[in-house]
Amino acid sequence: MPIDDLGEFDPAFAGFKIRNGQICTPNGYCYPPGYLYSIPLRQQLIAELQRELETPRQLLL
Repeated sequence: MPIDDLGEFDPAFAGFKIRNGQICTPNGYCYPPGYLYSIPLRQQLIAELQRELETPRQLLL
């Protein structure tokens, strides 16, 4: 059974659909579920690392 919008479950997936057991992007590309689920996690990690780089560090002496 197709799910029309995964954004109902998680806003990171707004516009994504499930078709034939795969997650399909709004552009029409389809991927296995494990592949696509990691994208928001990667984006969150990249943002956190960027904040760390921009924050001055205190040296403990």
